[in-house]
Amino acid sequence: MKRQNQKLIMGFDPSSTVCGWAAMRYDKSSLSAGTIRPDKLSKPSYERVFIIARDVEQLLNEYKPDIVLVEWTEGKVGRRRHTGYGAGLAVYGTGVGAVGLTVRNWTKNNPPAEMICVLENDWTRRIPKEERIAYIASEYAEYKLVSDPGGDIADAIGIINWYLKENLI
Repeated sequence: MKRQNQKLIMGFDPSSTVCGWAAMRYDKSSLSAGTIRPDKLSKPSYERVFIIARDVEQLLNEYKPDIVLVEWTEGKVGRRRHTGYGAGLAVYGTGVGAVGLTVRNWTKNNPPAEMICVLENDWTRRIPKEERIAYIASEYAEYKLVSDPGGDIADAIGIINWYLKENLI
């Protein structure tokens, strides 16, 4: 059996255009992170969502986490985001749902892995994104702001950080 601090946790910050992800041990070591970023100009929204879901499953198979956190929407994305490339609320929710369903199916087929949906406002505590990104950059030397213009990686790391603090791990 794995010691508690050796367990692996993954966090996902999904949408229909970019999915930030991070994986780390409970002791905050071995941070790996990145984005899944299909070409939003050449792909219809459903193709982007399918690509993101496929790549999430590949990451789960590669890392085999013990706990998977998925940020869940509160329903606030408008059509004007992402300069009109199909990221309105319905499409955004489809992206979040596809990632959620992919993670749920993976954890059900890979016990004792567990999925936890985290409501955005619960973990962000309404702290502005710029402040959250600055905190992650100060806490994790591996995090590179230049490769994360939308803060998607920072949010995936932030979800994990929040979970570990909330659960006193």
